[in-house]
Amino acid sequence: MEDEPGVVPYSQRPEWNDVTPAEAAPGDPGSVVAVQYSEHDRELLGYFNACAAKGEKSERVLQLTADVIAANQAHYSAWQYRWEVLQELATDLTAEYQFTG
Repeated sequence: MEDEPGVVPYSQRPEWNDVTPAEAAPGDPGSVVAVQYSEHDRELLGYFNACAAKGEKSERVLQLTADVIAANQAHYSAWQYRWEVLQELATDLTAEYQFTG
């Protein structure tokens, strides 16, 4: 991605070939303000929305939520979904304390 040097886009990662990204930000033609996402953020949100829509809870989605949160710490849906993934995977929360700290 042009605004994230050294980062391999999700669309070029073989482990994500089975996911079709959803629309990153459903647009409302009547919106007063439209969020202008970077290409990187649009891709992250597209994969996040696709995984959340189908209810996938896996290690790769856990990493995806980390990337979404790194891009926007105020993305409350990503935090909530991350918590659901952690619970589903019965993850040791020690690493999560480091992630949130």
